[in-house]
Amino acid sequence: MVETEDWNDLKIDGAIKINRGCVATGGVLRDHNENWILGFNCRLGKCLVFEAELWGILNGVMLVQGRQHNRILGMENWSIEHVPKEDNAEADHIANLAFDKGEGL
Repeated sequence: MVETEDWNDLKIDGAIKINRGCVATGGVLRDHNENWILGFNCRLGKCLVFEAELWGILNGVMLVQGRQHNRILGMENWSIEHVPKEDNAEADHIANLAFDKGEGL
């Protein structure tokens, strides 16, 4: 069992607005007590939702490392798996906020 006292949890999500032809990504980083550390999002424009998920992972890890939060739960033994929207509502909400931004990558 992993000691989680100094670890953080990074959750990401990709979102698509078919009527706008636009994809976005977003995520949230929380500490081991589930306290908010940071949230992020980015409108990507046109790409596959899978690509948005990968951008979310990359952006999340880069932000985490830049803020010196190097211990992310699941980084040693990680996998990509489907998480139902209701179980990842916070990251989904943050990703969807990117559609209100005027800029993208």
